[in-house]
Amino acid sequence: AQLLENAPAPAEAAETARRGLALALVELASGNDEHAAEYALAASEKLSDAHAQAGGSTIAVLSRFAVPASGLPARALALAARAKKLLGKTDEAAKLRARALTLAPRAPDLLLEETEHALLSGDLAAATRACEQAVAAAPEAPDLEARLGSLYLVGGKLEEAQACFEKALRLGAVDPLVFRDLARTLLARGKRTEAQEALERARDRGLDLVLHAEMRRELARSLGKKEEERAWLERLVAARPVDLELRRSLADMLAATNPAAAAEQYEAILRVDPVDAEALRASVRLAIEGLRAGTAFPGVVQARLKVARARLPEDRDLRALSGRLLLLIGNTEEALAELEGALDGAKVRSPDALFDRAIARMRLSSTTQGAREMMRAMTEAIAAADGKTVIAAFLKEAQGLALDSKQRALSRVALEALVQAAPRSHEARIACLTHLAELKDWKALKNAAEQALRDFPEDRVFFDFQARAEKEIAK
Repeated sequence: AQLLENAPAPAEAAETARRGLALALVELASGNDEHAAEYALAASEKLSDAHAQAGGSTIAVLSRFAVPASGLPARALALAARAKKLLGKTDEAAKLRARALTLAPRAPDLLLEETEHALLSGDLAAATRACEQAVAAAPEAPDLEARLGSLYLVGGKLEEAQACFEKALRLGAVDPLVFRDLARTLLARGKRTEAQEALERARDRGLDLVLHAEMRRELARSLGKKEEERAWLERLVAARPVDLELRRSLADMLAATNPAAAAEQYEAILRVDPVDAEALRASVRLAIEGLRAGTAFPGVVQARLKVARARLPEDRDLRALSGRLLLLIGNTEEALAELEGALDGAKVRSPDALFDRAIARMRLSSTTQGAREMMRAMTEAIAAADGKTVIAAFLKEAQGLALDSKQRALSRVALEALVQAAPRSHEARIACLTHLAELKDWKALKNAAEQALRDFPEDRVFFDFQARAEKEIAK
């Protein structure tokens, strides 16, 4: 305002233009977006008419805003576009930006604004093109070079990104984030030693402790140093105690080696967000695993599950975990009902729930209908996860049933169902034939061995089973 008051009065149009531009800046800084947009539009229109006759005094006043005289109309339009965007009028903002770039197609600051707009729109390719043009217009600007490098990094152009960051540093960039991004690029290219050196240079130049810890964690993970990664993750959690995603990552990492510490992290998440679905499920899952390992009491696990289901009564995963708990404590029929309820109508069916349902089916009656349902449940569980691992677990369950004389008939049904569910599993065939031999059902053994030879014609093991059965039948 003082500059405007002291300036010699120029032509009327130019005076209106520069007052409008000044007022637009003031209004935008004050958060009055609507007024800022209108003032900037008025300024740009008047300035376009008056620029040629404005005179030295107007140019001098406007230059005090660090706006080059040759770019005045374009920058006024860009200011109006920014205000319109803040108001949510994206179409009008886009038209104003296009007019600004038409007037000043090589203005680096306008091209950079276009870069950021394209990024907000999710168009990485357009953002990269605009930033490349900005760098071409100002090839000695380290900040522009670094910005282009960050776009290349996001786009997976690692070699180009590295070249940009290195050039930015040669041009005198001092921002530690440039060193950090260079380290990230080098790490992505597999150059771990160089990445570590760049990261230390970033730290020496004042890189934020949290950002440094994030990169050290990333570096440790790439090197496979689990303990070091965990240590840096713990530092990050201490620095950002309400960052739930960090806590979740730490809890997930601790779950396999230190369930108690993992449970503490999940509880910390739930203190901040009592209905965090992932934390509730993980907390119950850990408790069930504790019961399986003998480190938790059934009542404690049931209480935790009850609280979780009260908070998320419609959650299918929690219902499936309820089925797992019931299965673990021997309530097989109730467990099956819970698991069927969790799976029925689900868009995405949990592999764990499918597995647990198959186990429940294996433990129930050995009727013909039950055998068909068991085979179907096994087939779905095998298809949903790593087949070999699931088949091995089913074999273990069936062999466990066989240890109980009262359950041997059920074990037989389970093994025969498993052979139908996984006809190419050599292990399942061997287990089934072995069990039939133990039961001394030689006719069934002979038929099963002949079927195995049709499926595995060159396998001598099945010839031996067939020969033994025939020998016993002939006695």
